[in-house]
Amino acid sequence: MQRRSPSRALVDSLADRITGRFRGLTGDSVRLVFGLGGTVGKLDAVVTSYQQALLAARAAMLLPSVGELARWGELGPYKLLLKLPVDELRNTSQVPALVALENEDNHHVLIDTLTVFFDHGDNIQRSVDALSIHRATLYQRLKRVEQITGCSFDNGDDRLMLHLGLKLRAITTAYRDHFGG
Repeated sequence: MQRRSPSRALVDSLADRITGRFRGLTGDSVRLVFGLGGTVGKLDAVVTSYQQALLAARAAMLLPSVGELARWGELGPYKLLLKLPVDELRNTSQVPALVALENEDNHHVLIDTLTVFFDHGDNIQRSVDALSIHRATLYQRLKRVEQITGCSFDNGDDRLMLHLGLKLRAITTAYRDHFGG
């Protein structure tokens, strides 16, 4: 007989109760995060789920967009990237095209635009809505990104490199902000 995974509502309820108890002990001086690994049906899979939960908790700590309760199955590319050692993350995050973009983009307008564009699946309308800009403005910004980086949005490898580079940048920035260096 196969066991069903606990419902999302049950997990959220338990996390809220645990958070409430810890808040009673710590007040608001501590940010609480939780990581949830995959559901297991066999005892020998518990270690893997535990490792997943640790990585999910790291995602919740470093990436506020993930929320206080990070579920392993919902981490997308972060499931892979968070497995890298911190030193490797720092070295890998220096994508030359993004470094060039950062040097030209003093106010992070282009980087923020690119992040929203990728995070909305390259969908123009959803990106425009999220950024609250005109469609033509988005096209101008994306064209400027191509000019600065030398990358083409028509090239899948270029898009992948830029998107992963942005994800790596987010992780390394969070590490730097939380732990210095």
